[in-house]
Amino acid sequence: MTLIMVKNNDANALYQRVQELERQIQTKDGELQKETDRALQQAEEIRGILQQIQEVQRRDQCSQWDGPGTSRRS
Repeated sequence: MTLIMVKNNDANALYQRVQELERQIQTKDGELQKETDRALQQAEEIRGILQQIQEVQRRDQCSQWDGPGTSRRS
């Protein structure tokens, strides 16, 4: 009888530990998802900034030329 109680206590302790680990995993998963979302948002912002830079560079490059067959301005 005592052996059964010990096994039940061990099983309960293990069950509680599993539940705690599952809670920790869910919490960490939520944190990682938020971090991933922030990183994706930052990547989109960076992409937008890089596109703006490229557009400005293209405009500057085009404005340095008078037209076809002409040389660059000084």
